[in-house]
Amino acid sequence: MRLTFGVLALWLLAGCQSAPAPTEPEVCTQKAPESHLVEGVLMSVSHPRLTQMLAAKGDLDGDGIDEVVDVVVHQPGGSGSFYYLSVNQGQSCGFKPLPAVFLGDRIALDAMEVTGLRLSVTFRDRDVSEPMAAPPTRLNRWRFALEQGELKRLVR
Repeated sequence: MRLTFGVLALWLLAGCQSAPAPTEPEVCTQKAPESHLVEGVLMSVSHPRLTQMLAAKGDLDGDGIDEVVDVVVHQPGGSGSFYYLSVNQGQSCGFKPLPAVFLGDRIALDAMEVTGLRLSVTFRDRDVSEPMAAPPTRLNRWRFALEQGELKRLVR
């Protein structure tokens, strides 16, 4: 009888171990993206030769989290002003910069719009026969979609 009581007491004590303390949930605040991936180089928004021109946001991949889209100008020195379309893919907590798409050198931006799962950029550039000193007058409207984590230009 004493043996049964002792085994029962040990069994009850073993079952009364304290549960692990609950962990605090991770706090996440979606801050604006702080970098762009231009020509394979991760550049901070505070980079002295990188300027943000247009910005928009919208859910391009259909996951319920907005992406942040920017047109940025990289001026590495010399006469060029290189325009790129940059997307920072929205994650559950933060953003992932995707490779930027080159739009042109010394172009004139008109508009950028995110509609549904599509992105469009309207800008003016020059014909190949025109000198770079000529004002950009040829109208372009490029459309893009986010496919498998990459920004793809849509061709009609």
